Amino acid sequence: MTKKIGVAYWLIVLSVVLFILFALSAFVSDYEGVPNKDTYYFMNIGVSSIIAAIIVFGSAITCARWAQKINNNLNIAYAIGFLTNVIGLLGYWIYYKNKTKKYA
Repeated sequence: MTKKIGVAYWLIVLSVVLFILFALSAFVSDYEGVPNKDTYYFMNIGVSSIIAAIIVFGSAITCARWAQKINNNLNIAYAIGFLTNVIGLLGYWIYYKNKTKKYA
């Protein structure tokens, strides 16, 4: 995966670890308040974590690919996409469009 998008391996590992920690903390904090701890609850948390992972890592990889096209730092773009998700994706898209317009 790192060769395709060019992001540093340590940054990808760090982002996966952070996402797992965030998902586990959400799972534990929600689990304590549920009176009937059944499988439906666990499936609900699992599905929402998968959807969040798709959004988070999709935004990060898209920002890195845009940075590659305009010759910017891929690691910074990946971090922006990972930490700010869809808002960062929108902001970096505006930046990407302004940079491509300037060089075209």
